[in-house]
Parts: sequence; structure tokens; C-alpha cells
Amino acid sequence: MVKQILGRLIQLTDQFRKALDRAVVTSRDHSFIPHQLKSKSKELAGLLRQLSCSNLGTYDRPARAIINQIEETLDRCLFRLLKHPKCIIIKIIKKRFSTFIPVTCFLEISAHLDASIGDVSWLIRFWRPGPPDEDLRRPPMTLNERILWLVWEEIAILHHPAVSVQARCSAAASLACRDHETYMTLIIREGGVEALLKLMEEGPMEGQENAARTLGWLGRSCEIVEHLHADVCKMFAKILREGSLKVQVAVAKAVSMLSYQHPELQDVFAQHDVVRLLIGHLAFEIVEGKNESMAAKALCRLAEGNSAISRSFAESTSLYSFGVLLEKGSENAQLYSVLALMVIMKVAEEDADLRRCAFSPNSPTWKYIADQLLLKITENVENSDFQVFCIKAIGNLAKTFGSRETRMINRLVQLLNGSEYDVTEEACIALTKFSCTDNYFHIDHSKAIISAGGVKH
Repeated sequence: MVKQILGRLIQLTDQFRKALDRAVVTSRDHSFIPHQLKSKSKELAGLLRQLSCSNLGTYDRPARAIINQIEETLDRCLFRLLKHPKCIIIKIIKKRFSTFIPVTCFLEISAHLDASIGDVSWLIRFWRPGPPDEDLRRPPMTLNERILWLVWEEIAILHHPAVSVQARCSAAASLACRDHETYMTLIIREGGVEALLKLMEEGPMEGQENAARTLGWLGRSCEIVEHLHADVCKMFAKILREGSLKVQVAVAKAVSMLSYQHPELQDVFAQHDVVRLLIGHLAFEIVEGKNESMAAKALCRLAEGNSAISRSFAESTSLYSFGVLLEKGSENAQLYSVLALMVIMKVAEEDADLRRCAFSPNSPTWKYIADQLLLKITENVENSDFQVFCIKAIGNLAKTFGSRETRMINRLVQLLNGSEYDVTEEACIALTKFSCTDNYFHIDHSKAIISAGGVKH
């Protein structure tokens, strides 16, 4: 496709050169200009022919953008030669007449040709057989956005077969270093997602890790949703299934970031087995005692507001796994486990079927989780944020507690007298959920709150 466009562009350059044969400058002092422009157009045509013989590889976005821009420039220049507003209109077929053109018009055309020559020269260096050289650090003259050139260079390095593995890994990492909305958008639009996927498939562990991290970072751009096609999800699933542990951690973080920024991607990940594989990793982390927060954080983001995914947790061992991590995990594992339980229970609060399925009062798993939540509320008095998350989780499932459940209510009433406002407020909200009329046992729970001294608080 690019080669065809180049063929049309070469023909347009030849037409432009023929039009210069009939051009006459209005100033005798600058009569040499048409010959000078003819020489430049000949040089441009030669460079275009050289570019058409080059191997443009798999990444042709820079060529398309620059060639289209040169085509527009030549069209404008040709129009000015054949139909200048201040001169007599001369058709190209009337070869016996000359077109008289002001000097300023020639000077503008000359500047456009110089810029086009610079652009095509840059493209030729861009696709030379060896690795990119230092000359590429000078962007094409006609580019208005320097950021676009930087994106082209780094994506091209990811595609370039002659570039060292280390350079490709560094390019993937550098794509994620610039916290700039325009930069992120350009990476996505200019084919960066495809280049990163290629590195994840073919590159070494370091490159795969950097590529996964960059894909997660791109989640901050709204345009990622349109470009997060099935290939990305399939690649994530493949890494989670058979990749190295470090790359799996990076993929889980990417899934977490993408799901948090774009909840509409939750079901997309579920359809491609990403959720199921992360649930498997959660159980593995408990057995092996490694990377305990990796899967928990991702699953927390995936479950938020999603009944189908939350139900898949209930149908697996993941709820029990969250309880184990809450009891025995590292500080981060405990944090993301309680957050996951909190968002799952928030979904269950509005979903009666999920409550009956996963949080039945007779369920050993739910009793175990409830015990851990109560214990953490009591133990983590110095960590008010963690206490708040545990209280929210309990409050979300106030409807599941039977009439004889007083341990939770007693502890929540005690927290009303605490010094931390956030903890006190959340305890009050949770007790309200126990005593509201929507709760089947609201009368029994209200009596328990009064008995525990809740009225005086």
C-alpha cells in the first residue's frame, strides 16, 4: 500500500517539475529560482524512488504520515504554479504560454521542498538495514509534534530486527516513563500496542515484563479500550498460564490497572480466562507463599461491581483463599484480600442469589472469613484505614448474620466510642445496616445494639 502511494507521489513530483519549465519569475534578479526548484524536485523524486526500493518492514506508520503530508504539500505547490490568484490562469496543456509567479511564492515553494527532502531523507535512514543511528535524533522538519517523532522512534525500535535485545527492552520501558496524556494517546494510535504484544511474545523476560507494565500504564488513556482487542487478552492469559513469575506479576498489575480505569474490560478479561487463571494463582500463592498480593489486587479490581465475576469466586476456592491471606499473608496481601472481600460483599449486598450462594450463615468458609474480619478489626487498632475496610465488608453483608449473632454488633458498638472519626462513622453505618427494616432480623439486631450500649453513643 505504501509502495503504491510512493508511486503516485513520484508521478506528482514529475508533474511539478514539468510545470516549473513554464514558470517565469516576476523579478529578473531571481530568474534562477525555477531552475533551483527544478533541481530540488529532481532530488526529491530520486529520494522517493530510493525509499520505494527500501524494505519498510512491519511498521509503516511514519511513512504513511510523512508521505501523505508531502503529497498535500506538492499538491499545493503545483496548484500555485498553475493557478496563482494574482496571475493569469494557465492550464497545463497550454504549453506555449508561461506562468508569471511572484518571488515570494517561489520562496515558499522552495521551503516546502526543503522540508520534504529532509523528511524523505529521515525515512530512508529510519529503515536502513542496520540499527537506528544518532541522525534519527533530529526529527523531520515538517512534524509539528515532536512527541510524535519520539513515539515513532521507540515503536520502530521494538519492531527493528537489527536492534539489540537490550535496546528493545529499554524502548518498552521508556514508553512508560512519560506521564503525559498526549504521549499515551499517540502510542496507542501509532501502533504501540501491537509492538508491545510482539515483544511480549518474542522478547526475553525483561522485555516481556516492561511490555506488560507499559500496557497497564496505557490504561490511563481512554483510547486503550478501543485497541485492547482479543490478542491482548490472549497474550495475558498465555503469560499467566506459562510465563515466568516476574512477568506474571507484571501482567497481573496490568490487569489490575486496566480494570480499575475501565470497568467495562472486566467481562472481556473474564471471557479470555484471565479471571480463572488469576484465581488459580491465588491458591498457588497461598501454597508457595510467594507474590501474595499479585493476584489478590487484580481480582479485587475485576470483581468490583461485577456480579458474574463475584459469583465465579463463590464457585471456586478463592473466597477461602482470601480468608487465608487475610489471616497469614503479608501486609500487602492482607490489604488487597480485605479490599477484594469488601467489593465482593458490596456486590452481594445487592444480589440475593450471590448472598445465598457464597455467604450462607451455615457456610464454613463464610464463618471463617467473618472470624478473620472480626479479629482484624480488634488487632489493627493502629491502622484505621484497614479497620474501615474490614467494617465495610461486615456492613455489606449485615443481612447474612442470624438473630443470635452478637459478636459483630458488640465490637461495632465499642468502636462508636473510638477516637478515629472514620472508624466511628463506618461502624455507625454498619450498625444501621444491621438494624434497618430491610434486614430480616432487624428487631433482634436492634435489641442487641441497645443491650451493647449503643444508645448512649
